[in-house]
Amino acid sequence: MPKVQQQLKLLTEKLNLTCDQQAKIKPILQELHDAMQRVMKDQGTTPDERMEKMRTWHERADKQIRKILSEEQQKKLDQLESEPHPELHGVR
Repeated sequence: MPKVQQQLKLLTEKLNLTCDQQAKIKPILQELHDAMQRVMKDQGTTPDERMEKMRTWHERADKQIRKILSEEQQKKLDQLESEPHPELHGVR
């Protein structure tokens, strides 16, 4: 799971986020990160259930973030989400 600062830095660079947008997006990323940690540690669920919970959390965060972005930034985010990002997954 990527760190919140890494995600925020990538989004800031790729979407040209303002300071105000960064301040609004950071808590969303933190909530997502914390939720992912809880889901991954939950041994009472099957791997499929964990994947479904993670997908649900990602979709929720994506919707919240998109409300903060301009139309142009949303288009850039669409493109960004379609690309692999090894730097966010510990691969360099």
